[in-house]
Amino acid sequence: MLHQPVQSEDKGTDFALNYRIRTGVFLFLVYALIYGIFVLINLASPNVMEAIVLFGMNLAVTYGLGLILLAFIMALVYNHLCARMEKTLNHSNSEPKEG
Repeated sequence: MLHQPVQSEDKGTDFALNYRIRTGVFLFLVYALIYGIFVLINLASPNVMEAIVLFGMNLAVTYGLGLILLAFIMALVYNHLCARMEKTLNHSNSEPKEG
């Protein structure tokens, strides 16, 4: 698996670059907000993190595992959305122009 930017057949132009940037920044901000809430709970009321919430695990461990799982899910969502947009944009820009 090569980790290179997807390039269109049109001399390497990346038509989806702006979409990928906007999507990545949006998902990062969502994750940062959720992580910020985690930090805020720890700063404001650390005793809340001791509460048992799921399968005998306290809130700190559950929230931490949730953050890891969320990051993985967001990566899959990002990949899916960007691959779909790249395919759409590259296909529409590679069609011959009439005229």
